[in-house]
Amino acid sequence: MTIIDKKISLGLTWAEIGPVYRLPGYASVQQFLGTGLATRVRIVGGELDFFGPAEQMQPGSGAAFVAAAHSLGLRVFADPVRSENDWNFFASLGVDAIYSDIPLGARLQPVIPER
Repeated sequence: MTIIDKKISLGLTWAEIGPVYRLPGYASVQQFLGTGLATRVRIVGGELDFFGPAEQMQPGSGAAFVAAAHSLGLRVFADPVRSENDWNFFASLGVDAIYSDIPLGARLQPVIPER
């Protein structure tokens, strides 16, 4: 990983990972969500590596993040899910979508209501 000087940095520190990926670093959740608004995204993602430690350090912080994103009109997608516990954890936060790399979600997702 190499820190780079990005022309349009949006006030963030950017790092280059390999020849293609460029990732920003955020100082706070507010900066993350504010950057989303500034760049007019509709969806933000949260990974288990983010939500898990956040919840351990400050219980309720994951749900608060999701609520803050929703209050700004953003959807929150979460991943990866590799167990039923992971699925239930993300569902408890109120995320809008859960990604899984195993067929677990087909069994755990809520039933789609008929019209």
